[in-house]
Amino acid sequence: MKFIRQPFLWVTNRISAVQSAHPRSRRALQNSIASVLVKIGNVSLSFILVRITLELLKEEKYGIWTAISSLVTFASFFDIGLGNGLRNRLSEAVAKGDNTTGRAYVSTAYLLFTVIQFGFLALAAGLIYVIHWKSVLNFRLSDSYVSLLVLITLAGFCMKLVLDAVSSVLMALQQTALSNLIYLVVNVGLVLGIWVLTLGGYNNLLSVAIVTAIVPVVIILGFSIYYYRTQLRDYAPSFKAIDFSTRPKLMNLGLKFFIIQVAGVIIFSTDNVIISKLFGPKAVTEYSVVFRYYNAVSSLFTVIISPFWSAFTEAYAKNDMAWVQSAYRRMQRSWFLIFGTVLIMFLMSGYVYQIWLGDSFKTTWSLNALMAIFVLIACWNNITVTVLNGFGKVKLQLFTAVAGAIINIPLCVYFGRNLGHGSKGIIMASSISLLFGTVLGTIQADKLVSGKARGIWAK
Repeated sequence: MKFIRQPFLWVTNRISAVQSAHPRSRRALQNSIASVLVKIGNVSLSFILVRITLELLKEEKYGIWTAISSLVTFASFFDIGLGNGLRNRLSEAVAKGDNTTGRAYVSTAYLLFTVIQFGFLALAAGLIYVIHWKSVLNFRLSDSYVSLLVLITLAGFCMKLVLDAVSSVLMALQQTALSNLIYLVVNVGLVLGIWVLTLGGYNNLLSVAIVTAIVPVVIILGFSIYYYRTQLRDYAPSFKAIDFSTRPKLMNLGLKFFIIQVAGVIIFSTDNVIISKLFGPKAVTEYSVVFRYYNAVSSLFTVIISPFWSAFTEAYAKNDMAWVQSAYRRMQRSWFLIFGTVLIMFLMSGYVYQIWLGDSFKTTWSLNALMAIFVLIACWNNITVTVLNGFGKVKLQLFTAVAGAIINIPLCVYFGRNLGHGSKGIIMASSISLLFGTVLGTIQADKLVSGKARGIWAK
């Protein structure tokens, strides 16, 4: 009876602890649990998407597609941090009960998003066709064909960035689970789209580019219309609510986030492009698959702690530092669960790859070990970033992010080509580049949470 009673008491105690917790903690925890369930579905679908896309395109074309997709993510530069700026400013307005200002933030942000993204797309459309893609990405395809692929993918990505504002609104309102639900349906749509291409025998890159561009836009647009007519109706964007006096507040904080995002894209999204250039598209396939495998746990962890960003903003606005300290320590302890999970993933990686992709996929234990270390660093970094972003204290993060971005590509070339480590050198360089922010960010977060931040640590 003892062995039955103890687990029952443990579950009962955990339920009681949740019920008696601070309302902000309960809200964040509920969103985290719901988001994890949705994210598990997202990760599973992304694994299926890799499998069926790789089977459709085969190794070399899949590597080309991955490199193009990574290149297009550079368009996120032209978000100029507005999404994160909107998230923080709207959280502040909600904490003060000021729905009018909140709606002005949302409406103005949508207008700015639209002008910036379509302005960028018009400029890029002219430049894409003058780039010599064979030299840039080491492809064996005609420049005109690659230009068409990039243009279609970029157009879809830019429209998606505009519509993604609904996710910033949902996260500002601490409704992260609803935001993640959108991308669960997007992944379902992409899997179905690629599956239809497989049935029809459309094993060409153009078909994949069209499906990948159209599906997310249609689905996110549908969700946006539904949410703004229901639970987000108080913040539904309208021309009447646009207030250009809110632009500096959105863009001043947003500009800092923008520079951090640029650095993040350089560290996280240039790897496939560099590998394609240095070692050819086939090398991209191994690297991207291994990255996708370990990044699954990083994505889940990000989902778990994401609701705390806006919760920290609210708590900071209300000067509830006791809650902040408690939540921060829980997040740090949760990292050790991630460590154990990544270790198990590493030990089981060979079996997982065989079941997932079959005997044809080959990789090395060293690449897996280095990728596991990178993910562990990234997860710890996410903890400190959540605190810093929630407080809006991002100046030091800006400096460390820029420093990491500056050294990233030269280190990739040095470790990968000069020292002969190949794709393993790329992830080594990315890990080193990320360590700047991880170490200094931890010091700053500790100081902010304890109320001891002064000088650069408080900015």
